[in-house]
Amino acid sequence: GNYARSLKRRQANGQLDAAALARAADEIASESERAAGVLAGIREFARKRARVREPHVLAELTERSLSLFRGMLAQAPAITWQCAADVAGAQVLADPLQIQQVLLNLLKNASDAQHTAGRGLTPIEVSLRRDGARLVLAVRDHGDGLDAETQKRLFEPFFTTKPDGLGLGLSICKTIAEAHGGELSADAPTDGPGLCLCLWLRLPCLENSAA
Repeated sequence: GNYARSLKRRQANGQLDAAALARAADEIASESERAAGVLAGIREFARKRARVREPHVLAELTERSLSLFRGMLAQAPAITWQCAADVAGAQVLADPLQIQQVLLNLLKNASDAQHTAGRGLTPIEVSLRRDGARLVLAVRDHGDGLDAETQKRLFEPFFTTKPDGLGLGLSICKTIAEAHGGELSADAPTDGPGLCLCLWLRLPCLENSAA
């Protein structure tokens, strides 16, 4: 829409040459394809279906979630993504849409926390590593963080730190994590302000036996 309106302005000002028209057409086509991808992802989330538990590469689920998050926000914050080499192909038994739902919620909370703190341009840090028989997917923001009492209540239903929040997002995420045999934790970073939320998921027996 922005590109189309800019074409009209350029035409009115007599500044629309063939090169500018070609560039704008390419950008409109590209953004339309990206929008279609975002809508397809949203339809997948909204569709009612039976719960599944299938082997999925967690790093790939994370990358798809990061792409969807960037597309869903008009001005999405920068994200740094680090995946340890030994878990790049590691699988978990999961419902992929539920795992993506958790990650999108954590990313949105991180973005809100940084925006409230006036650090909206600071990159959100996302990482994946192995801890024994579990994978740890971490989302760290650079907001103002939480005091100890608030942090303890973070996953309670209907508890929220946002003026317009319902207090259900993290509670639902915790339920999804536990339904997968995992957990969701929150910790204060040791290297500065903010909060680090971690999704812990067990590696399936089939991977352990293959190793």
